[in-house]
Amino acid sequence: MRVNDPDETLQNLARQAAEAMAALHRHGICHRDFRPENILLRLDLSGMTETEVLDSFHGIEIGEVRAIEGYKTGPHAPRYIVFSPDEYLYEHKRAIEKICVIDVGEAYLMSDQPRQDAHYKHEYAAPELILEVGCNVGKHERMLEPGCGAASNVWALACMICRVRTGYCLFWLNDDTMSEAFKRFRAILGRYPNRGQLCWKSGKRRSLKRKMLTRNADFSLSTRA
Repeated sequence: MRVNDPDETLQNLARQAAEAMAALHRHGICHRDFRPENILLRLDLSGMTETEVLDSFHGIEIGEVRAIEGYKTGPHAPRYIVFSPDEYLYEHKRAIEKICVIDVGEAYLMSDQPRQDAHYKHEYAAPELILEVGCNVGKHERMLEPGCGAASNVWALACMICRVRTGYCLFWLNDDTMSEAFKRFRAILGRYPNRGQLCWKSGKRRSLKRKMLTRNADFSLSTRA
């Protein structure tokens, strides 16, 4: 994709990501895994045959569709699998400035209780999710608790836009404890509301956790505020 003005292009893609999230929320859907890896560029393949599309990726790898033992492939299964052509997609001459949001495997209807076996990337986790997880944020994906919702999605969107525009994570938590993670939040976002001054002394953490998850927009550190 040829880009004349990178800033304008990135701004356009970020706007589309925000509009996509808004559309999901209007339909009562919480995505729960909004990150750059799940935002793809569309290709303009009009007028091309299937063979021409595959050839345009120069050496793309194709695999056979196999069913799990004891099962049969359904009538709507693909005829073959195309392995991720990441290194080619960004330079593909038919890539256009239109995005596609993928990977809705963790999504749920906001009217339902979310599954508790889902995961999220800590780089895009809202404060209320980190409070749900516990003390050690860790390097890897963490179990997602019921605290995730539309507000947490918006937080992830903001972190994603920052990474796309700057190339850096807004909150890189690594092996930080929960206390250290919130120090990072404060360093970037500024002081917490007066009632939200963090105190990690024994006996006060649970009370703070309850208050942090409140719907009171004047207090909550989530994107409701």
